[in-house]
Amino acid sequence: MPKTPLPLRADDLTPFARRLSQQLGKASPSHLTLMNMLARAAGYENVQHMRAAHASAQRLDRAADERLADPRTVERALHQFDAAGRLRQWPSKRSVQTLALWVL
Repeated sequence: MPKTPLPLRADDLTPFARRLSQQLGKASPSHLTLMNMLARAAGYENVQHMRAAHASAQRLDRAADERLADPRTVERALHQFDAAGRLRQWPSKRSVQTLALWVL
């Protein structure tokens, strides 16, 4: 009989670790150790790595919404490249330089 994956989602790791610790009783490791074990089970190195990955994902989501390129600036950046995709000259405007660096 094949195993059906069961998704597990916890909005906050701390209450989840506390409840698990209560269930384990006296055999439970310390709270931080238990949280690190849960983070490793989720594929992270430790709780700090898990927090950093979550914060990074949130920043990237916000940045994607906030940064829409101006079509005129994109057009100016495209004029800096030849048909083969090589940079012909370094742009003088900072916004065009940023786009040119992104391409490179």
